[in-house]
Amino acid sequence: MGDKNQFADIESDYRFYKKRDISRVPQSEWLYPIFKYSMNAKIKANGLIIGIFLAIQIVYCEICITLTSSTKVVVADLAKYRNIMLVSNDRDELTKTLALSDSLYNNSKADINSLYNSFNIIHILSYLNMTFLVQHLIQFIFAKKLGRFYAFPSGVHFTDSVLFATSVLIIKWF
Repeated sequence: MGDKNQFADIESDYRFYKKRDISRVPQSEWLYPIFKYSMNAKIKANGLIIGIFLAIQIVYCEICITLTSSTKVVVADLAKYRNIMLVSNDRDELTKTLALSDSLYNNSKADINSLYNSFNIIHILSYLNMTFLVQHLIQFIFAKKLGRFYAFPSGVHFTDSVLFATSVLIIKWF
């Protein structure tokens, strides 16, 4: 995946506690030996992972929005039938309303189950999204303790903070 013919130092602006001898060593940040020691490559990889998580969460949120709008009418009709059955004393009306309610539920059962499963996936992804900001904070603490330079990338730090806050709100809402 990395370019083994690239010999420019990809970390010339990201020096930490010691200089490295990189003469005639491939410097593509996606090669494992470079990735293993490169804080810059790790930050970019974290950004890529965050992007993937966010894309998955957006897709599932869109699924939830679509399914919610389609099942909203069904749930309202089920509530209407329930209210009729609560106050009715007529056995024929109860039987007829129960049959309508059952057929309506059976017709929309798959959509309701898909909606419930999508909400559960969003809930799990929200917990995972919270770990991105925590990971940056822990990385910052360890870098400081080791005496290494580590600055929060402003864009990544901002998006991780927003992701953390929205994840907390989603979890509280659930």
